Amino acid sequence: MAKDINSSVNYWNTNYSAYGSMSKNMASMRDRLVAVGFSSYNNLSNQYDAIYRFLTGAGKCFTRNSWVLMGDLTWKRIDEVAEGDVVFSSSGTSKVLHLHKTTLGFRKVWEFSDASLSFTSDHMFWVKKDSKDYFWCMSKKDLEFQTFIAESPVLNDLDTVYEGVEETSETFAHINEGAWKEATPSLTTITASNFPLYSPILADGALMVVNGYLVDSATDESQMDYSTINWESLVTEEVSNAMNDLPDQYHQMISSRAAAGRDYDLYIKRNFIGVEATT
Repeated sequence: MAKDINSSVNYWNTNYSAYGSMSKNMASMRDRLVAVGFSSYNNLSNQYDAIYRFLTGAGKCFTRNSWVLMGDLTWKRIDEVAEGDVVFSSSGTSKVLHLHKTTLGFRKVWEFSDASLSFTSDHMFWVKKDSKDYFWCMSKKDLEFQTFIAESPVLNDLDTVYEGVEETSETFAHINEGAWKEATPSLTTITASNFPLYSPILADGALMVVNGYLVDSATDESQMDYSTINWESLVTEEVSNAMNDLPDQYHQMISSRAAAGRDYDLYIKRNFIGVEATT
């Protein structure tokens, strides 16, 4: 989860001292961020923006109109998932440790071209690629930064994560019949650094299902051997049929995206009512 300024500075000095010590003044933070390429690759325009985005945007997350598959195969909107809830997972079922709430910060929001899910550039999905099942995300650099800013355990070797390419189809683990789904990531126009995002954090490091897709949640190789995931065996007929029970709001979201076409602002207004952020 996002840390306050003291914790962020202390974490840097403990883990990234090779790039120089950081203090709580803007010049020090800017220099340290530049040392790992943060300022340059995000094209940040000024010190204030760099620091604001440095202190926000922690946690790999989804937009509000996303639905989590629960342990009883019902659906719950992601911002309503609570500590102690039981969700369907790659372990069978898993308990929610807490609901992480954050903001977009420096990252980007992507969506699948069929509007089936919107997600941040650093969120990992389970994919089948090159005859291997493993993790995938749109930006490994953003994922790497999360391990620093959020003190988030992820994987021992991030180089093994597949990186997505805009408008290029991939094969994603999904609960639909056949257990896999072809989907194509597209960049959205959501850029507000204060745009709210959510992700349940599971206690055992297992993967959860959001809008049908198998995605990570507090992935931690010290807790789980992900090479043992047998996704096909988990997608029983009963699990697959849960796609038919997704709430009307989900289907309205799909219809709204189709109707809005390239008018993404209209889509946002229709699907994120009550969200205090601009696009």
